[in-house]
Amino acid sequence: MAIRFSILVLSFMVIGGGLAERFLEASSGLCENEGCECNPCQCNPCNCFSSPLPNYVYIGPEVYNACRKREGGTRQDGCIAGVRIGYEHVKRYRLYWGIEGLYASGRLSGHGGNDTHLKSDLTDAMVEGRFGYTIASKCAYRPSFTPYVGGGYFSERNDYKHPSPIHVHLKTEYSYIAYGFLSHVFPIPWWELGLNVKCRAPLNTQCKISNDPEFDNFTLGVENMTQYRIELPNTYHPCPGERKLTFSVTPFYEYRVYGRQNNFPFDFLKTEFNIWGANVLLLYFF
Repeated sequence: MAIRFSILVLSFMVIGGGLAERFLEASSGLCENEGCECNPCQCNPCNCFSSPLPNYVYIGPEVYNACRKREGGTRQDGCIAGVRIGYEHVKRYRLYWGIEGLYASGRLSGHGGNDTHLKSDLTDAMVEGRFGYTIASKCAYRPSFTPYVGGGYFSERNDYKHPSPIHVHLKTEYSYIAYGFLSHVFPIPWWELGLNVKCRAPLNTQCKISNDPEFDNFTLGVENMTQYRIELPNTYHPCPGERKLTFSVTPFYEYRVYGRQNNFPFDFLKTEFNIWGANVLLLYFF
C-alpha cells in the first residue's frame, strides 16, 4: 500500500505541477482591480488578497493519538504530546526551502499477543530539510503549489515499563529521503486553507534493543517501507495590511510502518502506527 501511495504522490507532483501552473495563470485574471496588483494598501482588501512575507518561522504544541499494532497480536495506543518548530521560505515562482523539527513523548498501553498487559513510554524525534519550487497566483483565491524533495532523520524510542513482563527498550531510527508537496488557497482574504502531503522513504532502518534480561544490547535490521503524513492547515491572516504575527490550526493523519525482516537472535516483526492529531502553531512572517 505504501509503495502504491508513493507512486501516486510522485505522479501527482509531476502531472499536477503542469496543470497547477495553467490554472494559476488563468486565475490571475480574476482580480477585480487590475491596476493595484492585489495590494491591500491600494485597493479593497475584500476584493484582493495580499501576499504574506516570504519567510516565516513557527513553533507550537502538537498532540496526537498513536495506535501501535505489531505482527502477532500486540496492540497499544495512547496520547503523545510535544512541540513542532520550523522555518520556511515560500515565494511565488521562486525556489522554496524549509527546515522542520519535532520532539514529542507520551505513554502507550495495551496488550500483547498472549493478552499480557503492556505499558511503555514512547518518544518521537525528527529533523527534516526540504527544497522545492513554488507555483502560485497573485490574485483570485491565490492558489499555490510547491513540490519538494529533501532529507531528514527520525528516531522513535519505546521503553516498556511495569506491568509489562519484560522492561525492554526499543530504539528505531533511520535517515530518509523526503518528498511531497505543499499547497493552499484563500477561500476568503483572512483564511488560508492548505493540503500538504509529506512522505518519507527510509534508508537503512534499524531497531536497537537494550535492557533485555537475557541478551546483551543488539541491533535488528528492519525492512524499509514508505511512510506518509497528510495535513490540512488552516491559517488565520489579519485583513487588511501586512501579516506578520498569526497562527494556524492543522489536523493531520500519519501512517508509520516498519517491515518484517529476518534477524538473529530473533526476527523483527512488522509494526504499524496509525496516528491522528493536530497542532496549533504561532507563525511570524518577515
